Amino acid sequence: MQPDVGHEVLWIIRDCLSGEILLAKALLSSTNEDLATLLLEVKNTLDVKIDGVISDGQQSIRKAVEVALPGIAHGLCHFHFFVRSSQSYL
Repeated sequence: MQPDVGHEVLWIIRDCLSGEILLAKALLSSTNEDLATLLLEVKNTLDVKIDGVISDGQQSIRKAVEVALPGIAHGLCHFHFFVRSSQSYL
Protein backbone atom coordinates (compact mmCIF):
# COMPACT_ATOMS: atom_id res chain seq x y z
CA MET A 1 0.00 0.00 0.00
CA GLN A 2 1.46 3.31 -1.03
CA PRO A 3 1.34 6.04 1.61
CA ASP A 4 -0.77 9.11 1.01
CA VAL A 5 1.41 12.10 0.25
CA GLY A 6 2.63 13.54 3.54
CA HIS A 7 1.59 10.53 5.63
CA GLU A 8 3.98 8.00 7.09
CA VAL A 9 3.69 4.24 6.81
CA LEU A 10 5.12 1.96 9.47
CA TRP A 11 7.53 -0.64 8.07
CA ILE A 12 8.28 -3.63 10.28
CA ILE A 13 11.05 -6.13 9.66
CA ARG A 14 10.86 -9.22 11.82
CA ASP A 15 12.41 -12.63 12.14
CA CYS A 16 9.99 -15.20 10.73
CA LEU A 17 11.08 -18.02 13.03
CA SER A 18 10.99 -16.23 16.38
CA GLY A 19 8.60 -13.41 15.46
CA GLU A 20 11.02 -10.92 17.02
CA ILE A 21 10.81 -7.42 15.58
CA LEU A 22 14.22 -6.49 14.21
CA LEU A 23 13.33 -2.97 13.08
CA ALA A 24 10.23 -0.79 12.99
CA LYS A 25 10.40 2.59 11.34
CA ALA A 26 7.92 5.05 9.84
CA LEU A 27 8.71 6.31 6.34
CA LEU A 28 7.08 8.93 4.16
CA SER A 29 7.75 6.85 1.04
CA SER A 30 8.15 3.25 0.00
CA THR A 31 10.79 3.63 -2.68
CA ASN A 32 13.16 0.74 -3.16
CA GLU A 33 16.02 3.02 -2.06
CA ASP A 34 14.34 3.78 1.28
CA LEU A 35 13.47 0.13 1.84
CA ALA A 36 16.97 -1.03 0.89
CA THR A 37 18.31 1.32 3.56
CA LEU A 38 16.08 -0.38 6.16
CA LEU A 39 17.20 -3.83 5.06
CA LEU A 40 20.86 -2.81 5.18
CA GLU A 41 20.36 -1.38 8.67
CA VAL A 42 19.06 -4.74 9.86
CA LYS A 43 21.71 -6.70 7.95
CA ASN A 44 24.52 -4.63 9.48
CA THR A 45 23.08 -5.03 12.98
CA LEU A 46 22.56 -8.80 12.96
CA ASP A 47 25.21 -11.29 13.99
CA VAL A 48 23.54 -14.03 11.96
CA LYS A 49 23.34 -14.87 8.28
CA ILE A 50 20.15 -13.92 6.45
CA ASP A 51 18.92 -16.98 4.52
CA GLY A 52 15.78 -15.55 2.96
CA VAL A 53 13.13 -12.86 2.83
CA ILE A 54 9.36 -13.27 2.81
CA SER A 55 7.18 -10.34 1.77
CA ASP A 56 3.93 -9.42 0.06
CA GLY A 57 5.85 -9.13 -3.22
CA GLN A 58 5.44 -5.37 -3.63
CA GLN A 59 7.70 -4.29 -6.49
CA SER A 60 9.66 -1.78 -4.38
CA ILE A 61 10.34 -4.48 -1.78
CA ARG A 62 11.53 -6.90 -4.46
CA LYS A 63 13.94 -4.29 -5.82
CA ALA A 64 15.13 -3.35 -2.32
CA VAL A 65 15.95 -6.99 -1.55
CA GLU A 66 17.89 -7.31 -4.82
CA VAL A 67 19.95 -4.23 -3.93
CA ALA A 68 20.48 -4.74 -0.19
CA LEU A 69 20.59 -8.54 -0.06
CA PRO A 70 21.88 -9.79 -3.41
CA GLY A 71 21.65 -13.55 -3.85
CA ILE A 72 19.23 -13.99 -0.93
CA ALA A 73 16.09 -16.02 -1.65
CA HIS A 74 12.92 -13.92 -1.71
CA GLY A 75 9.47 -15.50 -1.60
CA LEU A 76 5.86 -14.47 -1.20
CA CYS A 77 4.09 -15.09 2.09
CA HIS A 78 1.53 -17.87 1.80
CA PHE A 79 -1.43 -15.54 2.17
CA HIS A 80 -0.33 -13.21 -0.63
CA PHE A 81 0.63 -16.14 -2.84
CA PHE A 82 -2.80 -17.74 -2.52
CA VAL A 83 -4.65 -14.44 -2.97
CA ARG A 84 -2.74 -13.73 -6.18
CA SER A 85 -3.20 -17.31 -7.38
CA SER A 86 -6.94 -17.27 -6.74
CA GLN A 87 -7.36 -13.92 -8.53
CA SER A 88 -5.90 -15.37 -11.70
CA TYR A 89 -8.79 -17.90 -11.77
CA LEU A 90 -11.55 -15.30 -11.39
